[in-house]
Amino acid sequence: MQTTEKRPSSGVPIVFIVLIVAVSAAVIAGFAAYRTIQGKDQPKTKTASHKTATVKKRQPSSSHKTASSDTGTASQQQVAPTLNSRQVGTLLSLYYWPDYFKGLIDDSGIYYGDDQQDGQAYHFFTGNGDPTSVLLYRLDGDTITYKYVDASNADCVADAPVVTKTISLTRLINDYYNTSSKRAEVNGYVAKLKPESEIPGALDDQADGE
Repeated sequence: MQTTEKRPSSGVPIVFIVLIVAVSAAVIAGFAAYRTIQGKDQPKTKTASHKTATVKKRQPSSSHKTASSDTGTASQQQVAPTLNSRQVGTLLSLYYWPDYFKGLIDDSGIYYGDDQQDGQAYHFFTGNGDPTSVLLYRLDGDTITYKYVDASNADCVADAPVVTKTISLTRLINDYYNTSSKRAEVNGYVAKLKPESEIPGALDDQADGE
């Protein structure tokens, strides 16, 4: 009977197994490290997103303040200046009879005074005393009521009707008093106005009435 000789097993398979185990351990360790790094990065991303959202929420507040400021500035610009009766009458004259007014104020003059019409106090501008040269007006809030004799379709002045109209003071200010040059022009005309007592013959008429 032959005895079978036992040969020692080769060490190669054992080394191969050891290598596989080592590689697997490295892969598991690397994956664990990746998960750890990923977990640390996530809060930073969320924080960054939160900050961005916070900035976006603040923007409307800034825009609102700007809009409020602009509104306030616009409101201040719309405040009408305080005008006296002669300034109001000059603005109205530049609208109603600009050529007549400008031509006469440097010639024989434009006169101002006060009168009563239908139980109400009116101011007036007049050129030469003729009824067609009289412009009556009164201010009530922002509304100017003015009267004049319209002789355009009448055979004579005595038969001409008295026309009553209204206009906004704000409109006249926007048209004739909204720049420094226009204000200077208007106030220059106002300085040339003469009181009704200086109308030629006015003192004689008063003396006759007394």
